Amino acid sequence: METIGDFSSRVQSRLQELVSKSQSLDVDVADERRQLFDLAQSLCSELETPMESIYRLIVIQPILYMSVRIAVNLDLFDVLAQDGNAPKTVKQLAGKVGADETLLGRILKNMAASDLIRETIPGTYEHTSLSTSLLNLSHRDGFFFCHDIMLPSFTATPQFLAETKYANPSNITSTPFQLGHHTKLTFFEYLAKHPKQAQEFNNFMGLYATDRPRWLDEGHFPVRDILGKGANTEKDAVLLVDVGGGKGHDLILFQKRYGDLPGRMILQDLPSVVEQAGQLPEGLEATGHDFFKENPIKGARAYYFHSVLHGWPDAACVEILRAVAASMKRGYSKLLINEIVIPDEKAHRLGTSMDLLMMTVVAAEERTEHKWRYLLPLAGLKLVKIWKFEIGTESLIEAEVADDATVVVNQ
Repeated sequence: METIGDFSSRVQSRLQELVSKSQSLDVDVADERRQLFDLAQSLCSELETPMESIYRLIVIQPILYMSVRIAVNLDLFDVLAQDGNAPKTVKQLAGKVGADETLLGRILKNMAASDLIRETIPGTYEHTSLSTSLLNLSHRDGFFFCHDIMLPSFTATPQFLAETKYANPSNITSTPFQLGHHTKLTFFEYLAKHPKQAQEFNNFMGLYATDRPRWLDEGHFPVRDILGKGANTEKDAVLLVDVGGGKGHDLILFQKRYGDLPGRMILQDLPSVVEQAGQLPEGLEATGHDFFKENPIKGARAYYFHSVLHGWPDAACVEILRAVAASMKRGYSKLLINEIVIPDEKAHRLGTSMDLLMMTVVAAEERTEHKWRYLLPLAGLKLVKIWKFEIGTESLIEAEVADDATVVVNQ
């Protein structure tokens, strides 16, 4: 049994580490700021008693989530921003959003207790940087989507796993999502029939990369050295194919930063998705394509997938990889996969949480380094390097056609 002395020694050790790191790390550098944050979290974990942790997990966090959802329903954060973000009383806010003053006061006090908003004097509130971010439509849609779509899936997961004798989900038509929403539709079929939720999902995904390092950022992946040098300069040569690229956010950014490199840049997705992309900037092309079928663009310098393969179980993932590998030119084409790669040890909680989220809604996963090393050869590919950036964020997997591979695509 741990003594008071042991506990004190452990806390002092964590505190000294945090103080030491705070003097050597730069909070303006994203990865260093995250390291400090994780150290602070570990110190909090040491100080928090087991009972306090339980209350936080089962009471405080779910109730805060509920409070924010209610506040978003009431457009409370918009009202709070009126008059130049001036502090407002509960009575003023209740009158403007049309809610009972006593009820709203309880919700406001709960959010202030968790520092989501700030109580300036008793009964008067103002925005914080966090609540201000909820004025952003994409942030707001993230709350709507996760509360209405994800949460029922999460709460159904224990029952689903018990009923399936704790087998690892591997069928997109049989997941906690179907149980939680009382539907036979897959996640994507469900969104197709619910355009409001589909729009919230798309807005949320557009937000996903905000404040995260990108492989296109300076000093991360040497685009000019690996893709630019030796690239085919003929008129119809293709530099980059963004497979399953949605509305083209990544391709547009790629063109802005590397538009001087030779070769065409092509966006691919299902025809219905490409239509939603609208008019792309001059120099970019868009075409409909089902990535389960052999890619019609042959011998491009690079084929790129961003947050695509984590949405499919292993068998489907191999099919998708084979379909693109069959169009790659051995010794020339690169496959770039931009996804969370969970390290084989000391994984970050963001990656492991996203992994279970994907399991819950589409029976897929955020894969480990070990899993990628296993899957790529099944599709006739070989791993060149996993480019890692910031702790807990996406990596870039660089792969090529294997030297001895014969790729056959099931049509």
